[in-house]
Order: sequence, then C-alpha cells, then structure tokens
Amino acid sequence: GDNTISSRTGDSLFLDVNYDFDSCLSNPKGTPYNGICFENGRICILEPPDDRGDLNLNGIANEIGDAVLYTNFFIHGQSVWDPIYKDVQWLASDINDDGIILTIADLVYLIRIITGDEQPFPPGGNPKLVSANPAAISTHVTGEALTLSWNSELAIGGAHFVVDLPSNATVGEVTLLPDAGNMTLRANRVGNELRLVVISDTTEIIPAGSHAILSIAMTHPEGAIVSTHDLATEDGWVMPSVLNTAKAIVPTEFTLAQNYPNPFNAGTVIRFGTSESTDYTVAIYDILGRRVWGATGHSEAGWMEIPWDGRNEDGNSLASGLYLYRVQTSTGVQTRKMTLLK
Repeated sequence: GDNTISSRTGDSLFLDVNYDFDSCLSNPKGTPYNGICFENGRICILEPPDDRGDLNLNGIANEIGDAVLYTNFFIHGQSVWDPIYKDVQWLASDINDDGIILTIADLVYLIRIITGDEQPFPPGGNPKLVSANPAAISTHVTGEALTLSWNSELAIGGAHFVVDLPSNATVGEVTLLPDAGNMTLRANRVGNELRLVVISDTTEIIPAGSHAILSIAMTHPEGAIVSTHDLATEDGWVMPSVLNTAKAIVPTEFTLAQNYPNPFNAGTVIRFGTSESTDYTVAIYDILGRRVWGATGHSEAGWMEIPWDGRNEDGNSLASGLYLYRVQTSTGVQTRKMTLLK
C-alpha cells in the first residue's frame, strides 16, 4: 500500500489495483485511481477503457453531441478541445478504427453509426482501408472567385478543406455548386484560414467522377492556398487525395503549410510551395532542438509534398510529443509545429 505514482501535474494519485484506500484515507482531497500493478521486478500500468466515439467524454459514445463537437473541430479548429483532456479526445476521434485520428472519414462514419447504417468497431477490430488511386483536388480562379473541384474513382461522403487566405483578402459568399447535390456546407474563417466542411447528416453522397464542388467569392483569389484536403468515402473510410499541381495556383512566395494530418500517429505530410525552381532541405527537430529526421531534394515552381512516418533517421519510432519541422529553400525558410500522438 505504500507504492504510489503521481500524475505529471501532481493532481492525481495512482495506487495498486487491489489497494483499498477508503480504509485508511478518511478525507481525501482527491479520489486516487486504482490502476497500477506493483510486482517484484516490474510495474505494469493497466490499459484505460476504450473511449472511441466518446469525443465529449460524457460516458456515452457515438451520440449526437459527439458529432456536433467533431463537426465544430473541422470548422473552428483545435480550440474546441478540452485543454486538459484533449489527448483523450483525439484518441476517441478514431471512429472508423483505421489508426488515423481527426479525419473527415471518422465524422462520416460517426454519422453512419448515429443514423443506424453502421455499427461501432469493437476494440481490436479489423477496419477496412481504402486502396485506390487518390482523388485529384484542383482549383480554378474566375474573376474574384476560387472554385474547388475533385476527380474521384469512388463516391465521396464528406470533405474537409482549409484554405490559407492572403492577408489582404476579403471573403464573400461560399456556395455549393450543383455537382454537390444535397450535401451541406459549413464554413468559418479563423484568422487567415477559411475552414470548410462538405458533409451530410444522412447518407447523401457525391458520385464518383469529376465534380466542381464549391465556389468561394473573395478578393485576390490567386493568392489563396489549399493547405488541407481531406476526403472520405461514402462508407466512412479515408479516401487518399492529392492536390493537382498541374492546375493548382503557383504561390507568389515561399509558403510552408501546416502538416496534415495534425496531430497524427500513422504518418503525416509536410507541404510547401515555392514561386520558382529551387533546392530544398526539410529537417524535423524534437522539443529539445535535436534533429531527428531530414530530407533534401529539388522542386519546380509549385507545390511539393514530403511524407514522414514518425520515425528517426535510423528507422526507429519516435515518442509522442511536440516536434518542429523546418523547410529551407533558396527563397526562404519557415518553421511550424506538429504533434505526434501514439
């Protein structure tokens, strides 16, 4: 009974699983948790319960409140999460059990569960993963409007975009185009980001093929950058997508986009754009400033995507935590933060 472990913040105490604290603590300031096995030669920590689907942490998984909170994340960003329990909420967000958190596919699958079209995955389930040619995302500027389109071999059940806006841009009406059918559009501007969600509260889909999806009325659309593109199939699986750089707007200056997905656990993509042909260097550092991974290469004017699987240069998996990624080209150098969550 003398063996205890404290939380990192000092406000929670963890005891042996068989320890009866009620018999010796008459007035505890905080209820300790039974969750540790202390045995000769080892300490084991019991696995917490599977909170998958319970994003709002109210003890009820896959309910409408979870869907509302998840939708709010896609249109408002990271500010919707609880500052203390956000790590738990991120893990709970993997509704389709594919090992990738915070994707529009998880939200689509959650809606399918709520409407009774799908069943929740049990812990240790066997998720179905999409293995198909990536959908091609393209942009087109007409006057003072930016149009987003895609070409997909599979029907799409939901989409999430983040458009980085020029600092001097004014955004007007954002509208769904006829190809989007009866889908619902939610849009919100957060600083110089325009966050967009195209989804349905039922089983509405956008058929396979080439479709112009939405139009954004704005000033200086030629300077807008699609920094995030996330598609889901009608069944709630991740649909790989790429920005069609042949049709994408070439940036007017060196731009480093936020990695996606972020946070991530299975892998992420670092994306940057350059206005001219250039050599580049990508370096990833841990929070102590130690380089853990890097890559070099050459890029033509346009956009470049560099994948990273969360391993160091020796091929070993890195621990969860905050990392910095730095991209340097002949036209500039920029650094951003990303979160690896195991």
